[in-house]
Amino acid sequence: MQIIYPYSPLPKYAVRQQDARRFLDKARETYTVTEVECTADRADTNHPYERTVKRLWGQDDLMVFEQDVSSTLRKLAEMEACEQPVCQQAYELHKCFGVIVPGTDNQVICVAHHLPYYAWRVETADKGFRWGRRGDRFADAFCLSTTKFSRQFQQTHEPNWDPGGWHNLDIRISRWAYNLGVKAHLHYPEARHADTLGEAHNLFRLFEVDCNPVIEPLSPEWISLARSQVKEWIMSNAAQVAPGLWSDSET
Repeated sequence: MQIIYPYSPLPKYAVRQQDARRFLDKARETYTVTEVECTADRADTNHPYERTVKRLWGQDDLMVFEQDVSSTLRKLAEMEACEQPVCQQAYELHKCFGVIVPGTDNQVICVAHHLPYYAWRVETADKGFRWGRRGDRFADAFCLSTTKFSRQFQQTHEPNWDPGGWHNLDIRISRWAYNLGVKAHLHYPEARHADTLGEAHNLFRLFEVDCNPVIEPLSPEWISLARSQVKEWIMSNAAQVAPGLWSDSET
Protein backbone atom coordinates (compact mmCIF):
# COMPACT_ATOMS: atom_id res chain seq x y z
CA MET A 1 0.00 0.00 0.00
CA GLN A 2 1.18 3.49 -0.84
CA ILE A 3 0.48 6.46 1.42
CA ILE A 4 0.14 10.09 0.31
CA TYR A 5 0.77 12.68 3.00
CA PRO A 6 -0.45 16.16 1.93
CA TYR A 7 0.58 18.94 4.29
CA SER A 8 0.85 22.70 4.59
CA PRO A 9 4.37 24.15 4.87
CA LEU A 10 3.17 27.14 6.93
CA PRO A 11 4.84 27.23 10.37
CA LYS A 12 1.53 27.73 12.19
CA TYR A 13 0.47 24.20 11.22
CA ALA A 14 3.63 22.49 12.48
CA VAL A 15 2.13 21.61 15.87
CA ARG A 16 -0.89 19.99 14.22
CA GLN A 17 1.43 17.79 12.17
CA GLN A 18 3.53 16.40 15.01
CA ASP A 19 1.45 13.29 15.76
CA ALA A 20 1.02 12.46 12.08
CA ARG A 21 4.74 12.78 11.36
CA ARG A 22 5.68 10.58 14.31
CA PHE A 23 3.24 7.97 13.08
CA LEU A 24 4.48 8.17 9.48
CA ASP A 25 8.07 7.67 10.63
CA LYS A 26 6.94 4.23 11.83
CA ALA A 27 4.78 3.60 8.76
CA ARG A 28 7.75 4.14 6.41
CA GLU A 29 9.20 0.85 7.64
CA THR A 30 6.31 -0.96 5.95
CA TYR A 31 4.77 1.40 3.42
CA THR A 32 5.93 3.86 0.75
CA VAL A 33 5.09 7.39 1.89
CA THR A 34 4.94 10.28 -0.58
CA GLU A 35 4.80 13.76 0.94
CA VAL A 36 3.01 16.50 -0.99
CA GLU A 37 3.28 20.17 -0.10
CA CYS A 38 -0.01 22.07 -0.42
CA THR A 39 0.45 25.74 -1.24
CA ALA A 40 -1.93 28.56 -0.42
CA ASP A 41 -2.96 28.95 -4.08
CA ARG A 42 -6.40 27.39 -4.02
CA ALA A 43 -7.14 28.48 -7.60
CA ASP A 44 -4.46 26.18 -9.01
CA THR A 45 -6.21 23.22 -10.67
CA ASN A 46 -2.89 21.55 -11.54
CA HIS A 47 -1.64 21.25 -7.99
CA PRO A 48 0.86 18.58 -6.78
CA TYR A 49 -1.65 16.96 -4.40
CA GLU A 50 -4.05 15.92 -7.14
CA ARG A 51 -1.28 15.15 -9.62
CA THR A 52 0.26 12.76 -7.09
CA VAL A 53 -3.06 10.99 -6.46
CA LYS A 54 -3.57 10.50 -10.20
CA ARG A 55 0.05 9.46 -10.81
CA LEU A 56 -0.18 6.69 -8.21
CA TRP A 57 -3.76 5.72 -9.10
CA GLY A 58 -4.09 2.05 -9.98
CA GLN A 59 -0.59 0.95 -8.96
CA ASP A 60 -1.40 -0.37 -5.49
CA ASP A 61 -3.79 0.15 -2.62
CA LEU A 62 -3.65 3.89 -2.01
CA MET A 63 -4.21 5.74 1.25
CA VAL A 64 -4.45 9.50 1.73
CA PHE A 65 -3.32 10.45 5.22
CA GLU A 66 -3.64 14.19 5.84
CA GLN A 67 -1.55 16.37 8.11
CA ASP A 68 -3.63 16.53 11.30
CA VAL A 69 -4.56 12.91 12.01
CA SER A 70 -2.77 9.99 13.62
CA SER A 71 -3.48 6.26 13.55
CA THR A 72 -1.76 2.94 14.32
CA LEU A 73 0.10 0.43 12.15
CA ARG A 74 -2.38 -2.21 13.24
CA LYS A 75 -5.27 -0.11 11.92
CA LEU A 76 -3.49 0.50 8.61
CA ALA A 77 -2.93 -3.23 8.20
CA GLU A 78 -6.62 -3.87 8.92
CA MET A 79 -7.70 -1.32 6.31
CA GLU A 80 -5.19 -2.67 3.81
CA ALA A 81 -6.70 -6.15 4.20
CA CYS A 82 -10.28 -4.90 3.87
CA GLU A 83 -11.90 -5.84 0.55
CA GLN A 84 -14.23 -2.83 0.40
CA PRO A 85 -13.49 -0.45 -2.52
CA VAL A 86 -13.15 2.63 -0.28
CA CYS A 87 -12.38 2.70 3.44
CA GLN A 88 -12.11 5.57 5.90
CA GLN A 89 -10.98 5.39 9.50
CA ALA A 90 -13.58 7.23 11.52
CA TYR A 91 -12.57 10.37 13.36
CA GLU A 92 -14.27 13.09 15.33
CA LEU A 93 -14.42 16.77 14.45
CA HIS A 94 -14.75 19.74 16.78
CA LYS A 95 -16.19 22.69 14.92
CA CYS A 96 -15.43 25.78 16.96
CA PHE A 97 -16.21 29.44 16.60
CA GLY A 98 -13.07 31.39 17.36
CA VAL A 99 -11.98 35.00 17.59
CA ILE A 100 -8.46 35.99 16.53
CA VAL A 101 -6.74 37.84 19.36
CA PRO A 102 -5.25 41.13 18.09
CA GLY A 103 -1.53 41.51 18.62
CA THR A 104 -0.83 37.78 18.26
CA ASP A 105 0.22 35.52 15.41
CA ASN A 106 -3.34 34.38 14.65
CA GLN A 107 -3.91 33.09 18.17
CA VAL A 108 -7.54 32.00 18.35
CA ILE A 109 -9.79 31.98 21.38
CA CYS A 110 -12.76 29.63 21.19
CA VAL A 111 -15.96 31.26 22.38
CA ALA A 112 -18.38 28.46 21.47
CA HIS A 113 -18.22 25.03 19.94
CA HIS A 114 -20.61 22.63 18.33
CA LEU A 115 -21.46 19.30 19.86
CA PRO A 116 -19.03 16.63 18.59
CA TYR A 117 -19.76 15.28 15.17
CA TYR A 118 -17.89 13.02 12.80
CA ALA A 119 -15.98 13.49 9.55
CA TRP A 120 -18.41 11.97 7.08
CA ARG A 121 -22.01 12.34 5.95
CA VAL A 122 -24.85 9.86 5.50
CA GLU A 123 -27.73 10.27 3.07
CA THR A 124 -31.13 10.57 4.74
CA ALA A 125 -34.53 9.31 3.58
CA ASP A 126 -35.43 12.73 2.17
CA LYS A 127 -32.22 12.73 0.05
CA GLY A 128 -30.48 15.18 2.36
CA PHE A 129 -27.30 14.48 4.29
CA ARG A 130 -26.58 14.40 8.00
CA TRP A 131 -23.20 14.53 9.72
CA GLY A 132 -21.69 11.24 10.80
CA ARG A 133 -22.50 9.50 14.05
CA ARG A 134 -20.41 7.01 15.96
CA GLY A 135 -21.50 3.55 14.90
CA ASP A 136 -22.27 4.37 11.26
CA ARG A 137 -20.89 1.58 9.05
CA PHE A 138 -20.82 3.37 5.69
CA ALA A 139 -20.53 6.98 4.56
CA ASP A 140 -22.10 8.48 1.45
CA ALA A 141 -19.76 11.48 1.64
CA PHE A 142 -16.27 11.04 3.06
CA CYS A 143 -13.10 12.96 3.78
CA LEU A 144 -9.58 12.08 2.66
CA SER A 145 -7.79 12.35 5.99
CA THR A 146 -7.59 8.58 6.61
CA THR A 147 -8.98 7.11 3.42
CA LYS A 148 -7.91 4.04 1.42
CA PHE A 149 -8.82 3.17 -2.15
CA SER A 150 -8.36 -0.48 -3.09
CA ARG A 151 -6.23 -1.27 -6.11
CA GLN A 152 -9.14 -3.11 -7.72
CA PHE A 153 -11.40 -0.07 -7.37
CA GLN A 154 -8.73 2.18 -8.86
CA GLN A 155 -8.09 -0.14 -11.78
CA THR A 156 -11.83 -0.36 -12.47
CA HIS A 157 -12.45 3.40 -12.46
CA GLU A 158 -10.39 6.10 -14.13
CA PRO A 159 -9.81 9.11 -11.82
CA ASN A 160 -11.98 11.49 -13.84
CA TRP A 161 -13.61 13.49 -11.05
CA ASP A 162 -14.31 17.19 -11.57
CA PRO A 163 -11.30 19.58 -11.62
CA GLY A 164 -10.66 21.99 -8.77
CA GLY A 165 -8.21 23.20 -6.14
CA TRP A 166 -6.33 21.11 -3.59
CA HIS A 167 -8.56 22.31 -0.74
CA ASN A 168 -11.70 20.60 -2.10
CA LEU A 169 -10.18 17.43 -3.53
CA ASP A 170 -11.97 15.35 -0.89
CA ILE A 171 -15.36 16.80 -1.85
CA ARG A 172 -14.77 16.19 -5.54
CA ILE A 173 -13.57 12.60 -5.12
CA SER A 174 -16.36 11.81 -2.67
CA ARG A 175 -19.02 13.20 -5.02
CA TRP A 176 -17.51 11.21 -7.90
CA ALA A 177 -17.58 7.99 -5.84
CA TYR A 178 -21.16 8.72 -4.74
CA ASN A 179 -22.22 9.03 -8.38
CA LEU A 180 -20.61 5.62 -8.97
CA GLY A 181 -22.72 4.18 -6.16
CA VAL A 182 -19.67 3.63 -3.92
CA LYS A 183 -19.78 4.29 -0.18
CA ALA A 184 -16.83 4.52 2.20
CA HIS A 185 -16.59 1.63 4.67
CA LEU A 186 -15.92 3.10 8.12
CA HIS A 187 -13.34 1.58 10.46
CA TYR A 188 -13.15 1.94 14.25
CA PRO A 189 -11.71 2.81 16.70
CA GLU A 190 -11.36 6.39 15.59
CA ALA A 191 -8.19 8.03 14.39
CA ARG A 192 -6.83 10.84 16.51
CA HIS A 193 -7.64 14.25 15.05
CA ALA A 194 -5.48 17.18 16.14
CA ASP A 195 -7.33 19.71 18.28
CA THR A 196 -6.62 22.81 16.22
CA LEU A 197 -7.70 25.10 19.03
CA GLY A 198 -6.10 23.14 21.85
CA GLU A 199 -4.25 26.01 23.48
CA ALA A 200 -7.28 28.27 23.34
CA HIS A 201 -9.42 25.63 25.01
CA ASN A 202 -6.76 25.16 27.67
CA LEU A 203 -6.91 28.88 28.47
CA PHE A 204 -10.68 28.71 28.82
CA ARG A 205 -10.45 25.68 31.09
CA LEU A 206 -7.79 27.41 33.15
CA PHE A 207 -10.07 30.35 33.90
CA GLU A 208 -13.23 28.22 34.07
CA VAL A 209 -14.94 30.09 31.24
CA ASP A 210 -17.83 28.11 29.81
CA CYS A 211 -17.87 27.11 26.12
CA ASN A 212 -21.55 26.47 25.64
CA PRO A 213 -22.41 24.10 22.77
CA VAL A 214 -24.26 25.72 19.87
CA ILE A 215 -26.17 23.99 17.12
CA GLU A 216 -27.22 26.74 14.70
CA PRO A 217 -24.87 28.96 12.65
CA LEU A 218 -23.80 32.03 14.57
CA SER A 219 -25.50 35.30 13.66
CA PRO A 220 -23.56 38.59 13.15
CA GLU A 221 -25.14 39.89 16.35
CA TRP A 222 -23.89 36.89 18.30
CA ILE A 223 -20.42 37.27 16.81
CA SER A 224 -20.32 40.92 17.87
CA LEU A 225 -21.42 39.98 21.39
CA ALA A 226 -18.86 37.18 21.50
CA ARG A 227 -16.05 39.53 20.52
CA SER A 228 -16.97 41.96 23.27
CA GLN A 229 -17.13 39.14 25.80
CA VAL A 230 -13.76 37.80 24.69
CA LYS A 231 -12.23 41.27 24.93
CA GLU A 232 -13.56 41.65 28.47
CA TRP A 233 -12.24 38.21 29.40
CA ILE A 234 -8.79 38.88 27.96
CA MET A 235 -8.47 42.26 29.68
CA SER A 236 -9.52 40.67 32.97
CA ASN A 237 -7.45 37.48 32.83
CA ALA A 238 -4.88 37.25 30.06
CA ALA A 239 -2.27 39.28 31.94
CA GLN A 240 -1.64 36.11 33.93
CA VAL A 241 -0.71 34.28 30.72
CA ALA A 242 0.35 36.79 28.05
CA PRO A 243 0.24 40.48 29.00
CA GLY A 244 -0.67 43.03 26.34
CA LEU A 245 -2.64 40.77 24.01
CA TRP A 246 -5.43 43.30 23.60
CA SER A 247 -5.05 47.06 23.87
CA ASP A 248 -7.83 49.57 24.31
CA SER A 249 -7.22 50.87 20.79
CA GLU A 250 -8.14 47.55 19.20
CA THR A 251 -11.70 46.42 18.54
